[in-house]
Amino acid sequence: MSSKKGRYGVAFLDALVTAAGYDMNETRPGADLLASDMTITFPEGGVRVQVKTTSRYALAATNERLTYTAEQHWVDGWAAAMCPVYFVVVVVPDAVDWLEHAADGTRMVDTAAFWNRVDPSSFSQNNMAVAALRSQRVDATTLARWQQDLIDGYSA
Repeated sequence: MSSKKGRYGVAFLDALVTAAGYDMNETRPGADLLASDMTITFPEGGVRVQVKTTSRYALAATNERLTYTAEQHWVDGWAAAMCPVYFVVVVVPDAVDWLEHAADGTRMVDTAAFWNRVDPSSFSQNNMAVAALRSQRVDATTLARWQQDLIDGYSA
């Protein structure tokens, strides 16, 4: 994946988070030692998000799982987190025309993000698969759910 594509995925999520009225702090490039590209901050605290951006999966495809192979240091970082961690896959078109510059404004086109909450205990030497689910598309209601996951963690 090109760094340009990776930056686009983070910027796409940043736009969604900002539009929903929350704050996002991006991990400096090369400094994602905890396997987290961003922290989304709610009034109650933050959640971590690992972002992968790809054109490997078609936006209109029917596969339910958008799967990657996790690296052991990712799992270690996720396991150390005391807050919810989410794995997000941003799907972009195969072409480089991810932005449409129309007369009435610029749009991020043919892009969607899908997510899943990371369960570090689900990984083993024989199973390092991590996946976002196509049934869980990132939108404003997703952020409310992530906020509730965080709140629920305080009362557990």
